[in-house]
Amino acid sequence: MIEAQSNVEPQVEVVEQTSEKKVVTISGVLEDLSNGLGRPLIAKKYGLNTDEMKVLFENPNLKGKRPKRATKKITFVLVDDVTPQADESEQTISQVEDNVSENADGESSDNIFELND
Repeated sequence: MIEAQSNVEPQVEVVEQTSEKKVVTISGVLEDLSNGLGRPLIAKKYGLNTDEMKVLFENPNLKGKRPKRATKKITFVLVDDVTPQADESEQTISQVEDNVSENADGESSDNIFELND
């Protein structure tokens, strides 16, 4: 039986802040976006409310940035067992035999070399 993961959600590690002010870096947010975290998950990670998120994404480096889609892991290999396939080694041998017979029948002047002393 073939099984595939249907929905992969990104993991969020909540950043705990000990001081009153929260520190959020642009590079950290860009990395989160590239890892597929959306705005709600970023807000949860950094403990930001909707107003703070609005201010955060008004920054020119973050404005208009969207999360990359999380890649879905494929856990199976699809094998076509319905369509008959010819053996590749037999095709290769017959192609070589055809090439040899063509060269033997009509040698071109390209294959003839003359030595001049």
